[in-house]
Amino acid sequence: MSYSDPHDDKLYSGPDLTQDNPRAIMVRRLRAIIVVVLIVLMFPILFMQWQSGMNAFQDMKEKPLLPIHEILFGILIIAFLVNIITMIFKGMEIKVSETGSQKFLLAHGSMKAAVSTLVIAIIFAVLLFYVPGAPWAQDIVDSTEKGSIDPASTLKTSFRSQDEFLVTHTKDVTAKVKTNGPINASVHLKSAYDNNDADSMVPGSEVNDLYPNSGGSVMEYKFPVSDKMDYGQYYIVINNKNEDQESSIEITINREIDASLVNDLLMFCILFALVNGVWAGVCAGIKSKQKGESIYT
Repeated sequence: MSYSDPHDDKLYSGPDLTQDNPRAIMVRRLRAIIVVVLIVLMFPILFMQWQSGMNAFQDMKEKPLLPIHEILFGILIIAFLVNIITMIFKGMEIKVSETGSQKFLLAHGSMKAAVSTLVIAIIFAVLLFYVPGAPWAQDIVDSTEKGSIDPASTLKTSFRSQDEFLVTHTKDVTAKVKTNGPINASVHLKSAYDNNDADSMVPGSEVNDLYPNSGGSVMEYKFPVSDKMDYGQYYIVINNKNEDQESSIEITINREIDASLVNDLLMFCILFALVNGVWAGVCAGIKSKQKGESIYT
């Protein structure tokens, strides 16, 4: 008979030293039961996390599709608990193993799994640290629309205060206008504006009768509206009051990734890296200790 370590491509020749050890079998079965229980418990936990994330939107007409931050937090908690439990029971299994070869093989496989998890956690931590602030990432989450406004006409561009998964939110809206005539611009709640509601405008978002310099130079208007908008869809409305000349326009919706989401993901990456790094060191110590007694060294 031959024994193949599931965490290694190497085939170890010899008897399966763990199959007839009743204490090791009991430990593995108990570990499997606890992991299954945690996985089953994950579903009500995720439901409670979903409810928690949606509570802030209960009285709003528009609601997000999924509060991904809360859902990911619940999943990562369960994953971390499973990771810890796996290590604890692997340590118990090593302890009840009867020979140095058994202990060496179990420590070898567990160390490889821990190192793999450690590397993945470090990679994700580096990405989470650098990617959100990278210029190319900002270009992805931002959006720009170019066009023109006919004389004495209005241009409306819609955008969301947050995406449907609450990963990004609108930080501000920038409008670059080229015209010789007066410009009026403001930000409005889309549903209220479409219903001609006089209170549709976001407070502090209006600029009135601004005149670009002569010669049609470009003027830039910035609307910092992130702290004044509830979840929903909005318009930036620009009126060209020049009755003789069209205006060229470039509207940029500046968004940013939710910092609390990034911080929580980064925290879990660090926790996974630390715990698995320590466990890999423990397993390496066990391997070193059992090296002289193992037939696989």
